[in-house]
Amino acid sequence: MAGNPISDPSLWGWYPGHGSPELPPPPPQWNGSAYEFLADADNTQLRYLGPPTTEPFDFIATRNGGDDVSIRVTADDADASYPLALGVPMTITVPAGSNISIWLDDQRSSNPYALDVTIAPPVVACAELGRVTRAYVSGYQRDRVHASRLVRGEKRCLVANFNGAIPAARSIASVTWRCEQTYTVVMANARISGREAEVDITAQLQGCAWVKCVATLDNGEVYTQLFRVQVQDATWFDGEPAVAAGPTSITAP
Repeated sequence: MAGNPISDPSLWGWYPGHGSPELPPPPPQWNGSAYEFLADADNTQLRYLGPPTTEPFDFIATRNGGDDVSIRVTADDADASYPLALGVPMTITVPAGSNISIWLDDQRSSNPYALDVTIAPPVVACAELGRVTRAYVSGYQRDRVHASRLVRGEKRCLVANFNGAIPAARSIASVTWRCEQTYTVVMANARISGREAEVDITAQLQGCAWVKCVATLDNGEVYTQLFRVQVQDATWFDGEPAVAAGPTSITAP
């Protein structure tokens, strides 16, 4: 499965409620990038009808209204149920080769709810060499600033490795990346990979951008790593990509 499989609704079928016949393709709420369920029936089901996947993919669901609802995912023989908190994205990585069914269980109320679903290939962890864009966060020198020098147009993964800064029993629950010079460096795809926090960056304009990684641990403690990203321009080359401002803040999960 290449690209975002939700862009092809012919690969999916759905049951509008318990005991209803299957209806392929999905209803008009499918817009090519996300799917919004607006339902008042129990056991609304979204089912993948395409060929077995050749790559893993992420299934991301967010409940935006209604009463408590859980999502039950059957991937081949594995069956698991996940409660959906209001406004909090939930991600399930579906293994390659799986045929999946997604059941939206609302057993306690028939009040309508809205559920936004996005399906996409998972973001692969970085494999950056050296220390140009990888900071090994110090547990003792908390004001250490990691310096990176990039050439305009480079796209790299900025990594904060917290292995040496936090106890072995702790894990990263969430991470926020912030950038104060969004025309110099553009951020995208913040993520957590074990005890590392990662974000993709694109070097745009010559100058210096300050980037801050704020990691919240599973016990509520907060650790910060600062980055200074220096971008070298190459003004003698024509046809450089157009410049656009990136986000000032991006959070995962």
